[in-house]
Amino acid sequence: MNLFRVLSHAIKSVFRRDQVDADMIEEMRCHREAQIESNLAAGLTPTEATRVANRQFGRIDAIAEEGREARGFTWLIHLRQDLRYGLKMLFKHKGFSFVAVMTLGLGLSVNITSGCLSLVDILFFQPLAVKDPHRLLVTPRDDPKNQLSSSDSIRSTCRSSVASPSV
Repeated sequence: MNLFRVLSHAIKSVFRRDQVDADMIEEMRCHREAQIESNLAAGLTPTEATRVANRQFGRIDAIAEEGREARGFTWLIHLRQDLRYGLKMLFKHKGFSFVAVMTLGLGLSVNITSGCLSLVDILFFQPLAVKDPHRLLVTPRDDPKNQLSSSDSIRSTCRSSVASPSV
């Protein structure tokens, strides 16, 4: 199967679950009836043919559950059910929901603000983590007054480091 078919089947099995389940149960019913007809053709009585077919085929509920699990998207169905239940409980207990949302909002805003302030502190107020930061040379690349080429700046940096005694 191509990817489009797999995804469309997954979406259908999640959002139109009742229709997919009804189709699957109808298909199982047809298979059970075919088994009953083959048992009747083998010479069994109608009640005995039905009983043997039910025993051979198994429980329809268990087979339907196996079919749902075989689709492979049960986690998505369970997630949808959990979200619906969670929203239902949030709307049922509005006071608790308000306090929970406000607490989460306050906690997140404090955490984000402290993270931003830590970043500003590191970038603007902390000294550079290099040896002798006062000896660094900043040369803007877009400045037309800057006449040094990259090789000249490397030579001048090397001369200045050789000329000055190391500490």
